[in-house]
Amino acid sequence: MADIIVYDKAKWHYEHESYPADLPEEQGAIYCGFALAWFCVNDMLSEDMLDDWEEEIEQLKSREVAPVRFAWIAGGSLVSDMLDDAGNRFAAYLFESEEFDYYELFEEVLALTLPSPYLVADTWRNYELLAAKLDEVYKQWQ
Repeated sequence: MADIIVYDKAKWHYEHESYPADLPEEQGAIYCGFALAWFCVNDMLSEDMLDDWEEEIEQLKSREVAPVRFAWIAGGSLVSDMLDDAGNRFAAYLFESEEFDYYELFEEVLALTLPSPYLVADTWRNYELLAAKLDEVYKQWQ
């Protein structure tokens, strides 16, 4: 079995010195929540994830639950065993390559006017703005 890769984890953010002290820890999942939602909407989840979180995935896809809330339900991280092969290849490009920086894209799209990227609201409107850019990046990456 391949090693598990943690692409992003809420704890890394909410324990960092730059995290606003007055925000709840849940907001630390803003980066991984939007990314995980994109992988979910684009059908790039692993079979285990689909089996273990079937109801919650349907709630996300039907927009009954917001992206960051879904990430918390699923453990507060974006991890390789959550994604299928195509999802992992793209996640590695987004989070681990020197050619691209997911965090930079997120901040350019959603947080330019905010004092902290952690203040980005967990809304479907914000997800759509980022998803449109991720769709473009994915097409170029392919």
